[in-house]
Amino acid sequence: MNVLLTGRTGFIGKVVEKQLICLGFKVYSLEDLCNLKRVDITSEFNFMSFVDIDIVVHVAGYINPDGLVEGNEHFNNVNFRGSKNLCNALDNVGFKPKVFIFLSSVAVYGTPNCEFISEENPRLGKSPYALSKILAEDFLKDWSEVSKVDLVVLRLPLVVGMNPNGNLKKMINAIKNNYYFRISNNKARKSVIWVEDIASVIPLLINHPGIYNLTDSMHPTLWEIEEVFAKILKKRIWTLPHYLAVFLAKIGDILPVRFPLNSKKLEKLERTLIFDNSKIINTINWWPKDVIDEVCQCTF
Repeated sequence: MNVLLTGRTGFIGKVVEKQLICLGFKVYSLEDLCNLKRVDITSEFNFMSFVDIDIVVHVAGYINPDGLVEGNEHFNNVNFRGSKNLCNALDNVGFKPKVFIFLSSVAVYGTPNCEFISEENPRLGKSPYALSKILAEDFLKDWSEVSKVDLVVLRLPLVVGMNPNGNLKKMINAIKNNYYFRISNNKARKSVIWVEDIASVIPLLINHPGIYNLTDSMHPTLWEIEEVFAKILKKRIWTLPHYLAVFLAKIGDILPVRFPLNSKKLEKLERTLIFDNSKIINTINWWPKDVIDEVCQCTF
């Protein structure tokens, strides 16, 4: 089967491509089909090589603007308009894939006051990132219905693996350089997913369209996540007393955005946010790996 994979050079895309090739899929990139060295999905583009594509796996996306306000519009340009431009290119050349698999985010839910958030929960995310993913999901739902293409949406939490990006990369770098501080007695639990599990479920979902939360089933505490990376890196993590964290957060509220802590960041760190993965487990009879166990076997 022929697969069009976007974002194949990224953190997730590299792992997905390797897995698909190992399973016998023929994987094409946008560059392959457009006969270009680089395709910018924020602008309209057209395919020049005509290949019958069975599956589209849309991994490409903009994740983290490092808190820069000027990065906010780039979320829409990449995550929403990029998805739209991809579908328009498929329409223009007459490609009708059987399945379109889109990597979305649990950020679409926002931060509801409940645990084990299911796919039925309303999408209350208000961040530029969350809103761009909501727009992309809605567009792809309408497009897939008109085009008669099966749509799979995978909503991902924090993705863990070798050479990660985003907030996890920042955490690892801070621990490596001995300036990472954790908050004492923080028992907040977080949903995570091992990057290779994303690659492993994609072939299993070809005949199972729908929206799925994709997480591990352990939902470790933030303390456990911090501790396992410190152990792997053989580094010490400094612990910040809670009262001092609150004091610094209040200072951060009145200082520029670059200050490492404010009340909003502190609330996020101390909030348990876990998602229900029972739908995908029951649908394809699959069980995710324990992320903490997998990290213990790695060298970062």
